[in-house]
Amino acid sequence: MTFLSNLAVLNALLCLISNACVDAQDKLQISLYNLPTFLTPKDQEKYGRNQNNGDNYVEVTQNGMGASMHGNMWRAFPFPSPISIFQDTVLDFDFHLGEMGEAHAICVEDDLINSSREKRCFTVAGTGSINGYNVPVKTFLNNPYRHYRIPIGHFYTGDMKYLCFILNEDKNPQNGSGTFSNIKIYENPALEVDIYGITRLLNSQIEYEEGQDTQWNFLDMSDDASEAHLVGNIWKALPFPKEGITITEKTVLAFEFEIHEDADFQTICLEDDNDLDTGRCFAVGGTQEDVKDMHLLEYTYESGQHYYLVRVGKFFTGHVNKLVLLQDNDFEKSKGASSFANIKIFEPESCLKNVPFELSFEECTFDNFIAGVEAKLDSITDCGNNVMEELMAFFDAAHDSDIVEKIGDICSSAYSATNLPFNQVTLGGYQFNQEYFDGGTAWNYEGDTEQPLAKAAARILITNRDVAAIQGISFPEEMHNFMNCNLRAVTCCWVADRQ
Repeated sequence: MTFLSNLAVLNALLCLISNACVDAQDKLQISLYNLPTFLTPKDQEKYGRNQNNGDNYVEVTQNGMGASMHGNMWRAFPFPSPISIFQDTVLDFDFHLGEMGEAHAICVEDDLINSSREKRCFTVAGTGSINGYNVPVKTFLNNPYRHYRIPIGHFYTGDMKYLCFILNEDKNPQNGSGTFSNIKIYENPALEVDIYGITRLLNSQIEYEEGQDTQWNFLDMSDDASEAHLVGNIWKALPFPKEGITITEKTVLAFEFEIHEDADFQTICLEDDNDLDTGRCFAVGGTQEDVKDMHLLEYTYESGQHYYLVRVGKFFTGHVNKLVLLQDNDFEKSKGASSFANIKIFEPESCLKNVPFELSFEECTFDNFIAGVEAKLDSITDCGNNVMEELMAFFDAAHDSDIVEKIGDICSSAYSATNLPFNQVTLGGYQFNQEYFDGGTAWNYEGDTEQPLAKAAARILITNRDVAAIQGISFPEEMHNFMNCNLRAVTCCWVADRQ
């Protein structure tokens, strides 16, 4: 893929290693696909039919990094050679507003016409408008400096010849001023995704679900390409290379997710078109839990992070050609921040499924169980699974929450073999136990028995002495008080004492 002609690349390199750049501050310096490029002020041409006013020219300022305008002017700087604008190309610059004009704009053009049929300009400030795109208004009242990143490739592509600057001021041609500086045109950083063991770079971002995406918001990628940052309302699809991939019954999607600022909801999807299919989407966070019938995974909330695994093949199978990352925030479209990282699509095979092994520890907890499996995996030289991937395959789990549940069941069964059944604590039978937890036995109020409590309830003292220190007591889940007690935690309350 060629961004610049060989001549342009050679000139840029010669400038860096020779004295050819001694007068660089007299030229406008920009960056084209990470190569320094110098535009000569005397080569300025008029841009737009009958728009330029007299002898007004763009002035090079800020040691060659700025293009300043005063009064009505439409000017074009020719590139040393044509450059290519691709779907993932970004136009990046700073803008300083001096005096508000009717329109302050920057353009990347293939001719000098400013045709209404081919919009090439982006207006960043002004009281009016010109032919082109109006970048969402940013207030300049408290700060005249603003930074812009425009996904120019979302609006048009092709070979371009000119960098153009506009200060449109028809009513008072000598009024208005502003400066564009630190201008860069580059390829949007890619997101690295592991797809069936092959690393793929995804950097084309397209609108997903018409009417939902905020056009000027786009994904920011980390320097190491492992993480995609979402800010504000954004619905973006990243096409897979070539023909796409096939989701099978074994396919698992793994990723890390973190919320920095709440939004309505955050979702990841694997799609075959640009229209929302809720059956292919997995909601992972946000303040809104009614999310258009999407599959709901365990939610992550503000300032939280989670490592997700989901066996996509248990929800749908077939062809997909896009990864979709979306953050919905309808009320305040600039609010909300989250990130997806280390995204992996794979078909895990268990390394331990057919290997006899046992785990032993003093206390069976999730953390101890995970540590035990990790130790077993470390002893296998040719296993590439991390511990959660291994357990995903070992248990044939639908998602990571299933793994937690499976480990809980294993630990419960391990303890249940040695637990003292609760009915052996009282020896009073189901009816007595139920009345006790309802607060209606002599053990509760010591009111209708000839025996002192220490004798009537001696089983409690015996159980404490002979059992509690060496083994557990089973949870009395058959009591109606504790049915559907997911937390399996009980607090005892007393309304009065016997004193």
